[in-house]
This record gives sequence, C-alpha cells and structure tokens, in this order.
Amino acid sequence: MKKYLFFIALIFLYAANSFAAVIDAVEVEGNRRVPTSTILKYTVEPGTEFDLAEVDNSIKNLFSADIITDVEVDMRLADDRLVLVYIVKEKPFVNKVFFNGNVDVKTRNLEEEIVPMTGQLLDSKKVEANLRILEDKYHDERFYSVEITADIEDRGNNTVDVVYLINEGVEAKITDIKIVGNKFFKNKEILKEIETSEKGFWSWVTGS
Repeated sequence: MKKYLFFIALIFLYAANSFAAVIDAVEVEGNRRVPTSTILKYTVEPGTEFDLAEVDNSIKNLFSADIITDVEVDMRLADDRLVLVYIVKEKPFVNKVFFNGNVDVKTRNLEEEIVPMTGQLLDSKKVEANLRILEDKYHDERFYSVEITADIEDRGNNTVDVVYLINEGVEAKITDIKIVGNKFFKNKEILKEIETSEKGFWSWVTGS
C-alpha cells in the first residue's frame, strides 16, 4: 500500500510541475533470458503521456504473452526525467524432460513422440499436450490402463525439469476369440482372415 501511494504521489508531483506526466524512458529489470526488446513490445511507449489505464493494459498484455509469472511497474524520477520500470519475474526454462516408470516402452520412443520443451520457456499447454500424446502412444501399444502425470521440479537458476511419472499398468491381451452367427464359413477359416489372434505361448514372438 505504501509503495502504491508513493507511486501515485510521484504522478501528482510530476504533473504539478509539467502539467502532463510524459514518460521519458521505459526500462526492464529482472529478465535474464527473455530479451529486453521482447518485453518492451508489450510495455507502454516512451514519449507518451502517463496513463494508468494504459499501464494496466500493458501488464495484461505481458501476462497474455505467457513469458512472465509476475510483474511490477515502478515510477522513478531521475534528473527531471520520468522513467517507468517494469520489474519482471520470468517463466522458468526447461532444463530437461525425464520419464519415470516406463518399462515396456523405451524412453527414446517416448522422446520421439512428444513436443520438444528442453531449452524453452515452461509452457503448461505443451506439458498438457504431451500428457495426451504419451497416453495415445501407450494406447497404441495396448496399455489401455496407463496412468501418466507431470511433475515440475525446480533445478535452481530459474530452470526446471519436467518429469512424466508413468504407471504403465498391464498390457491388454486377448485370451479367447468367439465367433457367433457364422453358417457358411468355419471358425478356423474366419480366424485366418483377421489380424487379431489369441495370446499363446509364442505371443512374445508373434505379437498376438
């Protein structure tokens, strides 16, 4: 509250001296990986009159850009110049993606399927999209009861690891095929024509 009142007081003080608080410069602090030029695309323009509504809109635009998790706007007077400073907290970068619990499906096969995230800003939409991709991959491999969750682990220095925790469940296997209603063709003739077959002793070889 004190900081907010000080902020408002500066506005009135500057307005009293120059009749219109013109923003002389806009600066960014707190960013380490996201370029300042990228953040400035969403801030107010230097040389324009100060407008609290425009500042509020710029904050909303920054959040919509999905590159920060928090932002504060500070007004500073330096040599009769009004400087607006955006103090941001960046979204963390993904250090690495791990898979934990996969036994029947190899890690490299899972890595080939997912949307790449390593070295990028953490994107919750990509994390969720990869959950669906991984589930579909397991369903293709006949693991219909698979359960997968995502865990975000802090690695320090504003980086995280994304860990997919996998409970594969049991691979679905067919133990019996029944054919009903056939009159002209024998069961064994029909079974020869379909790809699906019962699980047998050599299933690990034949893939049935």
